[in-house]
Amino acid sequence: MLLDGITKNIGTVGYDRERIENIWTQLLGLSEEVGDEVQIIVAVNDVPQRAEPYVRLVLSETDRLIPSQGLRPPE
Repeated sequence: MLLDGITKNIGTVGYDRERIENIWTQLLGLSEEVGDEVQIIVAVNDVPQRAEPYVRLVLSETDRLIPSQGLRPPE
């Protein structure tokens, strides 16, 4: 499953912040439930601290290519 821009059209205060937290809660719960059966890829600029252990690749303006090897192993 590939999700891109999950917070692009959401603000960052009040109700919107709660919505973003709920999105991450759902994604992390889904990963715990079916993470061994489904690959979940989330393309987002701001990863909350509680989701950082799940990050396998970070890209930037100067480093945009996905390496053929060397991704961070699961913790």
